[in-house]
Amino acid sequence: MNVDQIQDRLQSLSKRLGRKAYIDFTIRPGGVNACVYTQGIGARADDPLAFRVGVAGSDPAAVLADLEASWLAEATKRQGRVVEDMALEIIRLTAELGECTDAGLRMRFGDAVATFADVAAARATEMAANGPFSVRRVAAANAA
Repeated sequence: MNVDQIQDRLQSLSKRLGRKAYIDFTIRPGGVNACVYTQGIGARADDPLAFRVGVAGSDPAAVLADLEASWLAEATKRQGRVVEDMALEIIRLTAELGECTDAGLRMRFGDAVATFADVAAARATEMAANGPFSVRRVAAANAA
């Protein structure tokens, strides 16, 4: 695998990860190391979608494949937990305020609301007897 091929694969992975992600890929005499920081190196500690995965090996192609597989496996696990947590928050907000808005969820879940709100609302309905639940969209053009 040449440098151009490595760069192409890293660019492709970067697009799948999202705009905040950071990928570190290092080739040293002792081998290859790669890390993905899904929300950047300085991500907020309370961001439910911020995590790091790393892999090492001797073959750049294998390391890239392992890195992508590790990221995908961890992302899948975390997305399930985010949906569950968001569903509980939808239930809590609805109980306290009479409704749940995307703005209320963004305080805790940030950008994940755009991706998971509908799935979380459906999950909240499954979890609670007094559903159905929904998220009323109040976001302005600046998502505030």
